Amino acid sequence: MNYLRSVALLALLVLAGCSATVVETPFEEAARPAGPVSDAQVAAGADRFPIAVDGRWGYIDGSGTVVIEPQFEEAHAFAEGLARVAVAGRYGYIDPTGVLAVDPRFLRAFDFSLGRARVVLPAAEVDARSRDALPEARRLEAFIDTGGTVVVPAVLAEARDFGGEQDAARAPVVRTRIRNYVPLGLDLLSFLSLRLQDAGAWEIIGPDGQAAARLENANVVLGLSEGRLPFATDVGGWPFGGERWGYLGADGSVRIEPQFLAAFGFSEGRAAVVVDDRFGYIDTTGVLVIPPQFEQAGAFASERAPVRRDGRWGFVDRDGRLVVAPHYDLAFAFSDGLALVARDGRFGFVAPDGAEAISLQFDYARSFRNGLAYVRAASQEGYIDASGTFVWTQPASSSR
Repeated sequence: MNYLRSVALLALLVLAGCSATVVETPFEEAARPAGPVSDAQVAAGADRFPIAVDGRWGYIDGSGTVVIEPQFEEAHAFAEGLARVAVAGRYGYIDPTGVLAVDPRFLRAFDFSLGRARVVLPAAEVDARSRDALPEARRLEAFIDTGGTVVVPAVLAEARDFGGEQDAARAPVVRTRIRNYVPLGLDLLSFLSLRLQDAGAWEIIGPDGQAAARLENANVVLGLSEGRLPFATDVGGWPFGGERWGYLGADGSVRIEPQFLAAFGFSEGRAAVVVDDRFGYIDTTGVLVIPPQFEQAGAFASERAPVRRDGRWGFVDRDGRLVVAPHYDLAFAFSDGLALVARDGRFGFVAPDGAEAISLQFDYARSFRNGLAYVRAASQEGYIDASGTFVWTQPASSSR
């Protein structure tokens, strides 16, 4: 799961001082290709689904056949032809045949996006100057390419995944600064070995780590989606000022002035924002196209977005019309044309018109990805297809 992104969103709302929260789709639910899986997608791992058997992880294909035998300590969904796995407590990447494409040497690792993946390097690969100043409890991130080569060294205190287009990929990062410190009035030469590490300003980098823009006044920056970067900055002065959110372009210029209590990524030309403790949606110019009226709101997909009103979840269209009345305890964004919903502790799936395509019958479920969804019932767990039929199953366990 994209852990850092989830933490950033929750922290964002705390910083904004509002009570509303956004529920993200659980586990590895990044947008994936939908519909029939082409040969190219098979080669990229689109028909590989992680399974856990007796505490070891492997993969099945879309028919439920085991194609990579369970052997890993962890295994995650494929992204751009590679999947994160854990071996002996370290992370690496495999190709769709199960062969290690990047040796497991990283302390932490994340999915590939536009040919780059964030990793935390082992100490031996960290620049000595950074390593000497680095507190044990803190790890700097780096970026690698699909061959495992470090293309941006471990100097990043914070980083988001690359977004945009392949030939103009951009990622927001904060580099660390390591500086010699000399107490005022004391001999400079006596303190040259005393180093302090602190974080610099947010900046936008290209695939090789080169700076594309510096963002001097940004407190927090989220990932790039549909050409927009949500960012927070301080506006006004006490007692009427505070932190507000707006949007930057990929070049770092302000495209939507900071004015919201919280702001999130764009999807299908809409982005959720918080105004007066209520969620609404704006378009890419910053115009409120769906007035703030919801307690929570999620991303658009299949021209629908999950929203919560009066403690219950339903779905709206791009104009803000309720197309599925709020009567679910949970609702998540559409994926593969179906949306995961839950009521009274039971999970199922609805179609864009609100019809329950797969009845609420599971104890737990995850959204569809490339035609299959993981579900768990009292006695069995596995993957179902869009008709609700199991293609792979085993006795239910608590390993997931």
